[in-house]
Amino acid sequence: MTRRTYTPEYKAKLVIEVLQGEKELNTIAAENSISPNMLRNWKAEFLENAGRAFDGSRQAKEARRKEADLKKTQAQMLKTIFSPIVIPFLAADTALITLAADEAIAPSPPHIKPLAAPLIAPSLPPVA
Repeated sequence: MTRRTYTPEYKAKLVIEVLQGEKELNTIAAENSISPNMLRNWKAEFLENAGRAFDGSRQAKEARRKEADLKKTQAQMLKTIFSPIVIPFLAADTALITLAADEAIAPSPPHIKPLAAPLIAPSLPPVA
């Protein structure tokens, strides 16, 4: 027999339903095919950790700050690594771009000729 796992959202939904008091804990457990003892344990855990709901804002801000710092560090590392490669390429390419009054036009580099006609695949002989 495999053990079923329940998402935290599902557990919270059932515990909140119990706390609302509209139905008995045993009724909610039976309707959801779970043990009443399991639901009691979920309720106890929920109430025990309720204070963390208000403490998380500080932790969330710290996590977001660390993530932003990490992204900034990664961007600086990429810039350091790729600047010697990309900057000369961009400098050479800038001469090819001209700005019209209302739009930017990027012409093809001089070594690439536009196609006079669309490419058509040659017909292949039928396979025997």
